Parts: sequence; structure tokens; C-alpha cells
Amino acid sequence: MSGKSTPERLLAAAEQCYVRYGYAGTSLRELTTLAGVNLAAVNYHFGSKEALLLEMARLRIEPICREWMEFLAQSAGEEPLSLETIFGGFLRPVARQAIHQGEPNLVFLRLLGRLMNETEGVFNEVMSTFFQGMTEAFLAALGRCVPELPPEELRQRYHFAISSILGSLFLYHRLDRGQGTGFDTVDVSAFADRLRDFVCGGFRAKLPGSREGGA
Repeated sequence: MSGKSTPERLLAAAEQCYVRYGYAGTSLRELTTLAGVNLAAVNYHFGSKEALLLEMARLRIEPICREWMEFLAQSAGEEPLSLETIFGGFLRPVARQAIHQGEPNLVFLRLLGRLMNETEGVFNEVMSTFFQGMTEAFLAALGRCVPELPPEELRQRYHFAISSILGSLFLYHRLDRGQGTGFDTVDVSAFADRLRDFVCGGFRAKLPGSREGGA
């Protein structure tokens, strides 16, 4: 971490520790040792462990959330968006961060997964608020697209879809690209398109007990 300022070193170390241990398991002693600074540096620059980790998360996640919200705002109109448009808009910024030059950014993917499932006290409350606006905006767009789905079913399918997307991106590096799987190249855009189509297919599945398919 040479050449970085003390706050930058603390933020980089915070990301590594949080990805490994989560909020509760992150030790300030280990974090500051990794950053090469003393314990007092955390309080001096950020005020607390919680504030340091929240700033780390904000810097990583806020640009993506902003891009999601801008996409939905710019795409909004009288006609509902298609499922392909909605999930394509969700996937683009995530795939760009998650896969770089054909290789997975596992730190980012683990970070995103931990943040979206954080359960620790105030940190959880703040992160829930951070993601809540984005989640509700996507649910609103999806609700207009598939109005026949009950709200609870819509929300469940949304979470299934997001879990599938994050899990598939996380396992991108394990794909056997030499066995005719269709992943012989590292075209992230093509991979994202196929993942989008798969998720849309699941979203269109007929309701339990229904004889007809969805939208």
C-alpha cells in the first residue's frame, strides 16, 4: 500500500478485512496492522470502525447504485420497460465491476454479497437504507412490466434474480471455457446478455397452480 495516504490505506485494509470476516469479525488491530498504521489513525481519520467501514462501502457501492437509479430515471416513460431492458440495466454496471479483462473481481463480488446480507446492528440499518431506494425502484419497474404478479411473488422473484446474477458472476472464473460451453471467449457483454436472458426466463415462469405463462 506504499504511496497511498493513510485514509486510503485504511480504506483498502477495511475492504480486505470486511470481505474476509464481515462487520463483527473485523478487528481494528488486524486492520491497522494490514494498513501499516497505528490504532489511533482510525479514530483520527474516520471516528470509529463503523464509520470507516461505511465509508469503504459507500465508495465502492454508491457509484453503481447511482448508475442504476440514473438508468431507471432515464428509461422511464409511459410504456413499461421490458424485462430484458430492466435486468440489462441492472447487469451492466455490476458485470463491469465484477469481471475485468476476463477475470473475476472476487473481492468486489464478496463485498457486494456481504453488504446485501449484512445483519450487524446500525451497520445493517444504514446499508438497508442505502440499498432500499434502488430495490424499490427496480421493483416498481418490474411491477409495471409484469402486473399480473402479486407483490410478494414479484419481490421473491426479484431476490431470486439478484441471487442468480451475483452467484453466476462469482462463479464466472470456474466456467469450463474449453469444452463447448459457449464460454470460449472472455466477452463479458455476451456473458451478461446470456445471464440476463436466463433471469428473464425465470421471471416469466407461470405462477404456481397457473396453467398459463407470465408476461
